[in-house]
Amino acid sequence: MWKKILRWILGILTVEISGEGKERFLSICTKRNICFWNISFDQEKILLNILLFDFWRIKEVALKTKVFPVVRKRRGFPFWMTSMLWRKGAVLGVVTGALFVWGLSLFLWNIKVEGQCMYSKESIVNCLEKHRVTTGVRVKSITCNKIEEILRKEFDHIGWVSAQISGSKLNIRIVEGENLFQKKKKMKKLHLIAHRDAKVKSIVARTGLPCVKEGQQVKKGELLISGIIPMVDDSGEITKKKPVTADGDVWLCYEETKVESCAYEYFYRKFTGWRKKTVSLKFGGKEIFFGNPLKRFNKSKKYDIISNVCNFSVGNSYVFPIRMCTKEGREYTLLRKKHSETEAIQIAKKKMNVKLKQIEKRGNFRIIEKQIQKKEKEVVITTKVEICEKAYQYKKIGKNEWRTSKINEFDGNHD
Repeated sequence: MWKKILRWILGILTVEISGEGKERFLSICTKRNICFWNISFDQEKILLNILLFDFWRIKEVALKTKVFPVVRKRRGFPFWMTSMLWRKGAVLGVVTGALFVWGLSLFLWNIKVEGQCMYSKESIVNCLEKHRVTTGVRVKSITCNKIEEILRKEFDHIGWVSAQISGSKLNIRIVEGENLFQKKKKMKKLHLIAHRDAKVKSIVARTGLPCVKEGQQVKKGELLISGIIPMVDDSGEITKKKPVTADGDVWLCYEETKVESCAYEYFYRKFTGWRKKTVSLKFGGKEIFFGNPLKRFNKSKKYDIISNVCNFSVGNSYVFPIRMCTKEGREYTLLRKKHSETEAIQIAKKKMNVKLKQIEKRGNFRIIEKQIQKKEKEVVITTKVEICEKAYQYKKIGKNEWRTSKINEFDGNHD
């Protein structure tokens, strides 16, 4: 296959050889590594295919063997280009299209974000838009180092970020973790405080002074580990207060009640088989629709609409602001159905397990009480859980908290 493509690019000639020395002509050409294929013999002539650049090499051999090569057919890229040059409209279209593609490639048309888990792609793109990094801006005006600095500054849990421009696409790769800006926050002097009303299960202070004990009930905003360390002299008097960043593990426990329900009656979608497909082109903020005007949606009926958006691009790097959107509407009717009691309980339990998994991400939990109420129209599951999680909220230490006024021993006001 690749040989056919290569031959087409180089140009192929179908040549008719006539004369007395046809066999000698083929023998000499073979010795000189001139390639032939599709050779057909006749009584007076030979038809064969030869590459364009090899055709100029057989001139000397043809004179030597007294044969007459005549070109019967031309095909391939060089001849196609020659024929296109005579068509001014086609040449103008190709040049205009190339200039249009080149002009679009100077702008940014796609932002790809990979590796994020805690932050959504929309929040990262919105952050970049605030700093004028959005689709439609010139690629030359974008600085990748500045983008990396902005993202590390705005999002605390981004530990590593890489921004790279590939054609008209901005690729952003993220690894979440503790970043430099978060470490700089730790360099500030902070108290560790309770983020909600809870009971202290355990406390281990690595830096700072613990202000609460195990089993003590605390309120939201109450000091858990103080970031002020008093410095005392030999007599036990406080001479200086040193501010630090409070650090330690403080586990807070509190109770929460989770409720989930499942109704016996529910609606089931039954598709009628009627479908409608529409195709639209989006360019900038405008959209052009292509569809059958005789086949319209009935507003009184219900439809399930599936959309598929395709970007026009050259490879993976050059993405253009032209999108083709296909929408398929499938008509359906709603039918009433009923769950059995066991099915309703299982569905409610699945919903409750989803909530418990979300709690597990925050810390440890223990189920204290679980009730299943079978009502007339629904099943209700009530679960009371005890949640234990680490305190994570900090409060900045004020200058008045640790600065002490110096006493002048020589004035008479402190006798």
